[in-house]
Amino acid sequence: MDPVVRDAVVSMARLVAGLGHQVVFREPPLVDPTGLLSFGPRFVRAAADAAADVDAPERLESSTRSVAAFGRRYSPGVVAASRRYGERLARKVNTVFDEVDVVLSPVTPRPPLRVGELSGKGWFALLLAAQRFAAFTTLWNLTGNPAVSLPAGFTEDGLPLAVQLIGRPHDEATLLALSMAVETERPWADHRPPTAV
Repeated sequence: MDPVVRDAVVSMARLVAGLGHQVVFREPPLVDPTGLLSFGPRFVRAAADAAADVDAPERLESSTRSVAAFGRRYSPGVVAASRRYGERLARKVNTVFDEVDVVLSPVTPRPPLRVGELSGKGWFALLLAAQRFAAFTTLWNLTGNPAVSLPAGFTEDGLPLAVQLIGRPHDEATLLALSMAVETERPWADHRPPTAV
């Protein structure tokens, strides 16, 4: 994790603690090296389905067309099996909520990608880059837990940073209440990065 991202998470944890919440550090069993078994088929099949709905598919980037072509190889049965695996994974990772009400984590492990940073990459390189960049969000997309991304400042060169709050299944109310308290304490609506000339 980039130090600037870690600092943003620590700063948010301090803010939440200052609001009267108990904040504890945990290393929950959230990392699952087999997560790609659930994520991969669903991700590339979703890309294939979305590409099929585009009015002018020839205008998609070649890498997007490649991922979509790969996704068309997955049958509905494989995608269904992937979903069932995701449900088992959800039961495992949601045990973290036996100890806490909300999980605070980065949204991404590094500041935002630069424009064009992934241009010209093949579909496999793009999938690996996406998996690394979305390392903190993929799991919650698979499990279906509610999550919210909160602005958490800017890098020295003006790129936005964010943290995420993840809640128990169907507990959006807790996330919205905590998000409102954070925004009240640290308003972000009028904060903008410097404009490049």
